[in-house]
Amino acid sequence: MKLKKILLSTFVFSVIFSVFLLGQGYHAHAEEGDCPYGDGIHRMAAKGTAVVKDENTGDYIFTGTFFKCKNCGDWIVVSGYPQSGGSIGKYITEGTITGSLREGFTIEVNPDYVYHTKDTRLPGYRFYKM
Repeated sequence: MKLKKILLSTFVFSVIFSVFLLGQGYHAHAEEGDCPYGDGIHRMAAKGTAVVKDENTGDYIFTGTFFKCKNCGDWIVVSGYPQSGGSIGKYITEGTITGSLREGFTIEVNPDYVYHTKDTRLPGYRFYKM
């Protein structure tokens, strides 16, 4: 009986915490794929600054560094500084763009596809300075 109560309370806590995280507007991860060239690792070189905006409202979401893979050309925008050992912060991957990539590196996205992590690395990605 005691075990059932512990399991039930753990389940309830997990559900409540999950709902809380969803309400924060961040997802824990993005759809990330292996680089089709080399050893499967995206070699992300910093190319400049990008402003990320909500595709529906035009509202500002974040400003970050635009990285492009040296091997396959895929890209990612991150608000942090992983190229210097810092956390990644908010980020979007190429596959999450539903709006447009505009001149001057303004990118319009669905805000549901803005992800967030405190980690300094993403699986399959290595970040480098310009």
